[in-house]
Amino acid sequence: MVVGAMLVLTSCTQSEPITGDRQTIKIGGSSEAYEVMEILTEAYAAEKKTIDFKFLQSSQTSGGVQGVKDGVIDIGLTSRELTESEKDSTIQYRAIAHSPMLLATHEIVSIQNLTTEQIKGIYSGQINNWQEVGGPDAEIILLDLPEDEADKQLLRQHYLGDITIDYRAIVFSEDDQIIKALLSTPYSIGTVAKTEEFSQGYINILSIDSISASPENIAQGKYELLYTIGMVFPDQPNPVTQDFINYIFSEIGQKKLASSGYAVIQQP
Repeated sequence: MVVGAMLVLTSCTQSEPITGDRQTIKIGGSSEAYEVMEILTEAYAAEKKTIDFKFLQSSQTSGGVQGVKDGVIDIGLTSRELTESEKDSTIQYRAIAHSPMLLATHEIVSIQNLTTEQIKGIYSGQINNWQEVGGPDAEIILLDLPEDEADKQLLRQHYLGDITIDYRAIVFSEDDQIIKALLSTPYSIGTVAKTEEFSQGYINILSIDSISASPENIAQGKYELLYTIGMVFPDQPNPVTQDFINYIFSEIGQKKLASSGYAVIQQP
């Protein structure tokens, strides 16, 4: 998604009209990082009554980085570390927390775990019926993402390798579309980021090789499908943005994330 599309306002933490006394921080970038940032902005806005946050339409990490460079947004959200080509002297990058990527199915699929080989079989099309992995006698509906999405890159890095994806897979442009599809499509499977949208319906979250995405397994390094949630901002942010950045990495901000189930990345 191009950076220009990020100009569409999707949410705001305050409902009051913005006046001359109010300040606004614009945020955009990777959709996988929005949940983390929403937790922080809501807590901060509760203390700073004159600050508003505008979350622009989500895109990818690259969109968040470019948005900051172009001056479109104050903070760009990332779900991976920056590439060498993205780094330059005009921006700063800081990692915030690790957030699990989850392998999940529609609730009608009763299995609780898949092995690495079973995941490869499903994504390659060699396994195409849930009965082959202990589930119901029904065709597997594979929900997939483009190769440049963080979800797909993580899945390839840790489980899929260079296998060819089943041509019958339904490819979505963003992971929030997969969440909606999982809720509404029986016998489907796909990867999703941790999100409050799970509260709108039930999704069956799977363990992988009998390892769940529990806070304990994440902290101990046993669960490997983790986004590195981070942020980019101008090398010299304005005072309002800088104060919020200071809050994020303060003891209060870090405890807020930890209490919400995220693995906070220790700061240097």
